[in-house]
Amino acid sequence: MGSLAGEEKRPLGQPATMPTVKQIGRQKLEFSTADASAILEKHQLGRLVTLKSLEANPMNSIFELTLEQGDSFILKIQCRPGIGSLKGEHYAIHLLKQLTDLPVSKLCTLDTDKDIIPYPYLLSNKLSGESGYNFFERTDHANRMQLSEALGHIVGVIHRLEVREPEQLRNCDLNQWQGIVKEALLSDEDLREEIAALSDAFYPQLNDLMASVLALQIDDEPVLLWGDPFFYNLLVKSSGSKVQITGLYDFQFAAYGSYLFDFYKIEGDFRVRRPREIYGPPEYIEQFYKGYEGAGKVVNAPSDTHQILVNIIRNAIQVRYWWWDCFGILHSKTPEYLKAILVGLAALSRR
Repeated sequence: MGSLAGEEKRPLGQPATMPTVKQIGRQKLEFSTADASAILEKHQLGRLVTLKSLEANPMNSIFELTLEQGDSFILKIQCRPGIGSLKGEHYAIHLLKQLTDLPVSKLCTLDTDKDIIPYPYLLSNKLSGESGYNFFERTDHANRMQLSEALGHIVGVIHRLEVREPEQLRNCDLNQWQGIVKEALLSDEDLREEIAALSDAFYPQLNDLMASVLALQIDDEPVLLWGDPFFYNLLVKSSGSKVQITGLYDFQFAAYGSYLFDFYKIEGDFRVRRPREIYGPPEYIEQFYKGYEGAGKVVNAPSDTHQILVNIIRNAIQVRYWWWDCFGILHSKTPEYLKAILVGLAALSRR
């Protein structure tokens, strides 16, 4: 049976050091060929030949399962709670499969029974192609421009879709920002105790500032959000000067809310990733927006209020659903996240 080692307890209110964060993140699920074979048998997919562990973020353990008949499947096991869910990913992929011609997995099976391993998992067919991330770094400027535009087109198509069951997804609706922030920072008693031990002034200030913000009516229609849109979640094939997208995946952070969450994620990746000579040229971001508009979506400049709300929510999410729920720790940057939340609320209270 698959299992994950437990994390050691740290002093109350003490943020973890980066070496500790990395050490926890390297812990992976103990998963056997017997477990994999049992899963394949349950879903009547065939006989296992090889089991290969793949890279994954700390929430998950991911494996490639190769069968006797030559087919390959990707098994994604969510072994830690966190910002996203396999339920949301399953919903988003089926929505894309039904309503678009985007190249997502044809098979996408969610199993939450926990009868073979004590975690939910997603089983999907392996898509073909080279990592878009690797391709972007090794190719030339013209192909990077083409891939940036293609990413924009894909995100535009996703944002156009009608979401009939938003409750299946994370809530990032700016008009519900207070509920989102309260759920993130107030609903977990253990987290509240940790933060109060870190800063006894945070919660009194948070409560006062939340109460001082007048009712906001945000003109922002929610859309389906990919949640983690960048080249590392694309697969590509290239032939001469033509780049073809052959697969897109990882919708575990899919949400329903402001388009700005996807925009800020993409712009942030372009602006901080290294080497800077590869990711730094501003025309790649411009090309992304060209592709987005080509998909029929209009790019409107966000108001200051929109930007402040998005940043408040993003910081609250970092504190709770990523570092706390996933790792059981306060990240070393938690004081910065908390300060940014209070600064944002103070700015809103003056409006």
